Amino acid sequence: MRTRSSIPRPGRRRHALVALTAVALAVPLLGATPVTAATSFAATTAAARTPIGARTSAVQLPTGEVARVVTTPSGATSTQLASLVPGGAHSLAAVSFSGKRYLFPDTALPYLGGRLDRGLFDTAKLPAAGGRIPVRVSYTTSTPPAVPGVTYTSTGTGTASGYLTNAGARQFGVALAKKFAADSAARSFTGTTLFGATAIRATTSSGTVTPALPMRTVIVSATDSSGAPMQVGGVAAIRTDAGAGYVAFAPIINGQARLSRSAGSR
Repeated sequence: MRTRSSIPRPGRRRHALVALTAVALAVPLLGATPVTAATSFAATTAAARTPIGARTSAVQLPTGEVARVVTTPSGATSTQLASLVPGGAHSLAAVSFSGKRYLFPDTALPYLGGRLDRGLFDTAKLPAAGGRIPVRVSYTTSTPPAVPGVTYTSTGTGTASGYLTNAGARQFGVALAKKFAADSAARSFTGTTLFGATAIRATTSSGTVTPALPMRTVIVSATDSSGAPMQVGGVAAIRTDAGAGYVAFAPIINGQARLSRSAGSR
């Protein structure tokens, strides 16, 4: 992997600014083999090894997949894929940063951080399998867009609240996979809306934060083992002198990822 940064280089500093780690997400990361939706959850959990005294829970993703979260008595957590959705994502990526753990379907990666809120995939906030997932949809049209699978409960100017049921989540996941496939074929994931919405967020998200300092863009170029641009992946950025001070995740799409950081931060 090679990196290119738009940040001026004023000279050597005492501390390294950011450590970048890239991971390919084109293969299943939760288990060596994709688990089809036809595989029963009971059979999957029975086959999995669970540490003595560990707590387990099955959680529902907004794209319809079901995952099994295992928490040991010491507090360590791991995730096991229970089922995928036919016609939906091919794999899930387990990513931990800022003290939180996320499960990102491969089909969601290009839209995270802008049109699709990563908080929707926070394992600590996901409902039990089969439960409802509350969402907040932003839009610029006069009426809420018809986001696949979303049932609205209230609407306002530019914002509507609703939820995804188990069936609705699966519908949303299939629609997202179709968009991912179309955008991949076009080799372009640009756009300002997703299913007509400017943003689809978790209801617990804090919203948009306005930086107090000028922001600079870090551009990361990534290649796969053959030297070709990495089509789908992710980059984690961590401050090496204060790990909790700057942690970010950005998807790699068509060989490139972009992250923002404040000018002059150490």
